[in-house]
Formats: sequence, C-alpha cells, structure tokens
Amino acid sequence: MASFKYDAKIDNKEFLDAITKEIKQIVSNKLSQVVESFRPDFVNFIENHLRKDDNDTYNSLSLGILKKDFGFKLGENVGESVVKEISKTIHFKKLPATSLTVGGLRCEVLKEGIGFLLNKNFSAYDSNGNLIDWLNWLLTAGDTIVVSDYQVFYGDYSNPPSRSRGAIMVKTPSRGFRVDPNHAGTIEDNWITRAFAKAGREIEPILQRALVNAL
Repeated sequence: MASFKYDAKIDNKEFLDAITKEIKQIVSNKLSQVVESFRPDFVNFIENHLRKDDNDTYNSLSLGILKKDFGFKLGENVGESVVKEISKTIHFKKLPATSLTVGGLRCEVLKEGIGFLLNKNFSAYDSNGNLIDWLNWLLTAGDTIVVSDYQVFYGDYSNPPSRSRGAIMVKTPSRGFRVDPNHAGTIEDNWITRAFAKAGREIEPILQRALVNAL
C-alpha cells in the first residue's frame, strides 16, 4: 500500500504578521469598550484631584481664606462650578495601531486651555460697581496686586453683613490686595495645572489596568 506525507511548514514572518494583525484588531475593538466603561471613573478621578489638591484651594474657596478674600456668600461653592466645567472637557481618543504598538488611548482635558473658564458667569461678579474678577486673579495673577489701595480685614462682619460674613475690603492708601500666596497661581502654574500634574503621574497604571482587565 502507498503512504503519502506532507509537512505543513510555517513561514515565521507570515505567521507573526497574521497574529499581530489579529491582536491589533482585538485590541482596537476592546479599546472602544474601555472608553465606554472607564469614562465615569476617569471623570471622578480628575474631579477628585481638583477637589483634593495639595494646597486645598478647592475647600478654601468655600470654607477658607479665599472665601473671605473673594467675598463669596455662605453656601456658595464656586470651586465645584469650576470642577464641573473642567470635567465637561474630558475627551478620549482611540489611537490607531502602529508598527511598534497595538494601539492606545489618549485622554484629553482642557485641550483649549483655561481661557474659556475665565468667561463663565461664575468666574467674576459685580460688587457695588466693581468687578471682582476672582478666577482670573486666582489662576493667572500670581503675587501681583490685583486691587490697588484696598486691604481685606477679617472678623465677624455679620451685622451689618458683608458678603462672606467673615471679612470686608477697606480702602487703605498705599496698600493693595493680592491673592493669598498659598493659592495664587500663574497661567503655567496654578490650582488646576498642579492638580493635573499630580493626576498625570497616577493615571498611566490606571489606564493600563483598565485595558488589561478588558482583554
């Protein structure tokens, strides 16, 4: 009787190319799922970094020195308004595979910068005909004087009430008001950028875990 034999040989390059192509397609499909499932956690992650910044600026705006300095009313939480506007700018972009990668994700926050925040209704208010441009001062003015010839005095100002009930701004020649140095920022270095810098150091392993779990 006759016996015929044929050994199927594998071309290593073709095999690797086929496997790589298949893996890239799987990862691409999974990335879309990761974006959908991970977005709420990422939004909370960013918001919490803004709320729990190292200088405690968020809480100071509603409970501390900044509340008094900027004259915010009891129960007014402008910090949360800023946080929610920032979280609206969060955007995920799926990155295509390359010859060296199987794809990836880019998370963008405030892609166009903080300028739009300074035009929001909550970013400033009128006080007896004077513009209290508080968010612009906080994020960009640094240690420069923002209100000339005025000084903030602290105490119980509930009768008659000041806006914050805890401070008043009084005209004082040769003096000026500047943002508290613990919270003052510039366009490159402020409450928001500092919170993002810290978040950036922590986000890569979180994204990596989300993708691994999806796969």
